[in-house]
Amino acid sequence: MKFLQNCKCHQRNSKRGGMLVLVLIIFAVSLILISSAMTITLASRSRYYVNTERSQERLTLSCAAEAVIDAIETQELTDTKLKSMVGASQPYQITGASSMLNSSGPSATDGKDIAPGLAGQDVSKTFFRVEAVPDSEDLDLIFSTLIDVTGEDSKTENLRVRMKYTPPSDPIQICSNMVTCGDETSTDIVDIQMLYVNTNQSYTVLHGNVTVTAAGETYIKNPCVFTGNVTGGQGTKYYNDMIFYGPNAGINTQTSGNGVKIEEGYGDFYFLGVNYGGESGTQQVFRNNAGQGVDATGFNVIADGAYFYKANAKLNDWTMGGSYTKYWVVGSGSTVTRTNDWAGNVVIEDTGSASIATSGAGNSNKKYSSPSDVTDADTQAAYNRLSSRAAAYMNDPKLKSAAEHHVLTSEEADSAFGSYKKGDMLSSAAYSNRNTVIDGGKAYKMSGTYSDGSIEVDLTKGTASIYITGDVTFNAFHIKCSNATGNQLIILMAEGTKLKMGTVKHWENKITGILSVDVRNSTNFSEPYGNNLKGKSGEKPACMIVGLGSNEFFAGQANVVDAYISLAGKGEQASTVRLQNGPHFYGRFEAAKYEYTNGDPIKLDYCPNMDEDDGHPKPLISSYSAESYEYFYT
Repeated sequence: MKFLQNCKCHQRNSKRGGMLVLVLIIFAVSLILISSAMTITLASRSRYYVNTERSQERLTLSCAAEAVIDAIETQELTDTKLKSMVGASQPYQITGASSMLNSSGPSATDGKDIAPGLAGQDVSKTFFRVEAVPDSEDLDLIFSTLIDVTGEDSKTENLRVRMKYTPPSDPIQICSNMVTCGDETSTDIVDIQMLYVNTNQSYTVLHGNVTVTAAGETYIKNPCVFTGNVTGGQGTKYYNDMIFYGPNAGINTQTSGNGVKIEEGYGDFYFLGVNYGGESGTQQVFRNNAGQGVDATGFNVIADGAYFYKANAKLNDWTMGGSYTKYWVVGSGSTVTRTNDWAGNVVIEDTGSASIATSGAGNSNKKYSSPSDVTDADTQAAYNRLSSRAAAYMNDPKLKSAAEHHVLTSEEADSAFGSYKKGDMLSSAAYSNRNTVIDGGKAYKMSGTYSDGSIEVDLTKGTASIYITGDVTFNAFHIKCSNATGNQLIILMAEGTKLKMGTVKHWENKITGILSVDVRNSTNFSEPYGNNLKGKSGEKPACMIVGLGSNEFFAGQANVVDAYISLAGKGEQASTVRLQNGPHFYGRFEAAKYEYTNGDPIKLDYCPNMDEDDGHPKPLISSYSAESYEYFYT
């Protein structure tokens, strides 16, 4: 019995020891599991923090790069400044706000950075540098960001942005002058008739062989620039200076009638043999039909005075004689010969040479060998006017630009405006006999005859375009541009197409034409024969009509057209602007050919250049654009 009892006690003791061992094992395992869990948790947290820091680095880096690139695109950071930053000894830090203030004074966060990674701190900072790309005008912007709050992420994330340099190109200019006509590449003669330029601003520029005649009246009130051979005729009057620009400019001796005449008190001749169009040489003032220099006789060239620079002139009889062109100033590189003694010219040699007949019955010619010899007050005043204005013309970049402005070739026009050869068709069947509003910011096409209706183009949604794919005629139909501030309607004429303004139903108060000026002198279109229907002088038309070559634009009596018209093409591709019997045209035009058939002259009031400052600042455009992005760690 006792033995049995001892055995039972031993068993109980053994069980207790086993339990203790089991408890110890469980406790040890628990410690191991808890330690492992804590280790895993700490490691995960550390990885999470590092990953979060790196995510914040990527976000901060991308936002910083975007902000700088936006500043370059808007030119808050100008191209000049950007170039000056290349190779700087220290990187440029990008910093956030350093304090916050509210209406009650400094806040609890005053003095603390509110944008992580943008403080310029030792362990958290963002900066960038600008590096030149070898053998290129391109630049690399290298952005770097380090955010290390945990002390466990010492790597810097970087972003390299390649900024592609695209040299700025001068946009194709159209209608730089009030009128530009003629073709310097052709021997054809362009006849300018019934043209009334009713402004003394800008220029009228005529290239190549031109005849300026008038069955009724041709008045040109702004400076008129000729670069080729000009023939005058009965009825043409100028009310400003006539400038013969370049070695190929001159007066055709076939001039008849009242010749080439500037009304008394309004202007002078300037024969300026300046280098022009890649050619140099001495201008031959008097020429034959072929443009060759000749001795002039028997026709009138009339103005208050004349200035010669690198120009030769030999004349006799009444040409530029008597009371017609009294004062001549012979400037550098010029030779002037006057063989007739019955004249009354006053000639001043101003570094040039002159030979003038001073003997004979009734001779009243007079020559001064130097401006310093002049004692007569009227002569001195004439010399001062002619010499000072000639010097101004020869050094005026605006005149040079005006003279160099030519009608575009078909290739130039297609290169500049070919992107507008697209759009949805505005069919004549669907848009006749109705008044329709269409959206700006879109491209359209037209072809056919449109009658009794209108299309209003709402330009609040952007610049719109209409591609003329076939001949178009408007009969009691018009296009109106509305809300045109900052946007345009571009009408592009396919090569060989015609755009004609046709029938006017003024008794029904129906308008035929293109209205693109909101401000008008009158809106009473039931009386379409008054000049008040034109756009108000000084406003810019919102419509630009561009032809790609071999085009015709026609507007007739009582048509209303507000537009800049530029019809491209020279030689066989020459285009024609036809304005008949005084349409209400407001704008500028240019084409190799201008034709007028009958009726009242076309009267051009002053219309600003398309690029003329209108008081609104023009945005700067960067020559750099982001081409590629590359992220990397260091």
